[in-house]
Amino acid sequence: MKFFNKLFLSKFLLFSLVLLPLQAVKSEDVGGVVLSFDDTYVDHWYDYFGKRTDNAEVKATFFVSHWHTLSDDEIKKLRRLRAMGHEIGNHTYSHKGVAGDYNFDPGRIQEYLDDQIIPSIANMAADGFHPVSFSYPSGERNETYDAAVRRYFPYLRTTFADENKKMFQMDDIYHGPNSEYQVLAGDGVDNSYGNPISEIESAFMRAKTKNEVVILYAHRILENKGPDSDHRFGIRKQKLNRIITAAKDMGLKFYTFAEAWQLGNKREASTDVNATVRGNKVAVSWNNVAADFVGIVPVEQDEWDNSMPGAAVSGSSGQIKISVPKATDPTSYRAVLYKNFTRVARSNVVVVAGSGSGGSGSGGSAPSASPKITFLGIDEGKARFQWDGLVTDFIGIVPVGEREWRPGMPWADAHGSASDKIGLRVEPQSTDRQYVAIFYRDSAEVGRSVVFTIKGI
Repeated sequence: MKFFNKLFLSKFLLFSLVLLPLQAVKSEDVGGVVLSFDDTYVDHWYDYFGKRTDNAEVKATFFVSHWHTLSDDEIKKLRRLRAMGHEIGNHTYSHKGVAGDYNFDPGRIQEYLDDQIIPSIANMAADGFHPVSFSYPSGERNETYDAAVRRYFPYLRTTFADENKKMFQMDDIYHGPNSEYQVLAGDGVDNSYGNPISEIESAFMRAKTKNEVVILYAHRILENKGPDSDHRFGIRKQKLNRIITAAKDMGLKFYTFAEAWQLGNKREASTDVNATVRGNKVAVSWNNVAADFVGIVPVEQDEWDNSMPGAAVSGSSGQIKISVPKATDPTSYRAVLYKNFTRVARSNVVVVAGSGSGGSGSGGSAPSASPKITFLGIDEGKARFQWDGLVTDFIGIVPVGEREWRPGMPWADAHGSASDKIGLRVEPQSTDRQYVAIFYRDSAEVGRSVVFTIKGI
């Protein structure tokens, strides 16, 4: 069987070289592979990649969902993986699918953003992560949702599979320097996807001969023998080792997802621009981008206008800090660079905290809310709050992702008090969940607490 595989690969290589147009042969060798992993299996990822000695060469991208449930130790491990050269991407707040949970309904796009995108960005930003890459749960997407999500993440990944084709025949999982794309797709290499090593090697051979990048994805990283070694959403270490060895033997490069994206779409490449937050200022740095103006633009808008912060700059590289207006709630921005009134690049999305102050209670990772409302913590099964100088007649406890209180959620009558303390019971769920207390007067919102976490049972 091994002889057959080698013979097949040799014939495939010769066949591909014969068919390869001469103009497609590039002097720059960019052929490579993206190894990406989804969900929350941080310990699995770290136990495998954190112990490798070739991380400068072998890079991966980890698309993380349920960030609000991660332990401090898991977040530290993600920081170490990032420091080793791996990429940390976003995989939504709670892994809800555009099709399965939102029915591709264009009327629910804002609900999707409020529920799955904005809270996850805020949680990651509070821990010092500002992802530029996003992976759709279950690969569920369409162009309408893409346009909305791209306001927050420039680089989008979906999934692709075709049972009637071999991996090397699936054009959707490849791209190269001359490619134009809105979304990139990967094929799965977990136990359940039915892609043996021989087929993955043939996929690598195409990437090598056609100077392309092939994208793969998985979830868990499993022991070779054990109770979970056959889990359908996992790849055994032995197989992953062989994948990495095969790519190395063929001279393929290992890319993070963001690096791979930048090979094509040259007109839209914006990765030479980086934005970070310094208090109420957005710090912008850029290289190899000739610009004369930097605008700070809310993510829901595509272009800068004169109501937004901005500053004149000069040169193809530089850095600048631009103040943004204070807002009660956290606000998402990106820097947009212009040359002669034409947009030339955009930065990653950053979240600027609200203008309030105060701790985040047991959640420990949310931006602060109004100083008139203080979260006192969880005591005897109740979330306790104190407010002062804020007239309110109703307090509702709302899960993060929901915009307003609804019947069935915890609540309390505040009797029009301008200053008081209160404790509201919030029943724990099966997993940790984040909430915010919304204060109302005459059915109108007058304030919010910080985000807090109720530990799961």
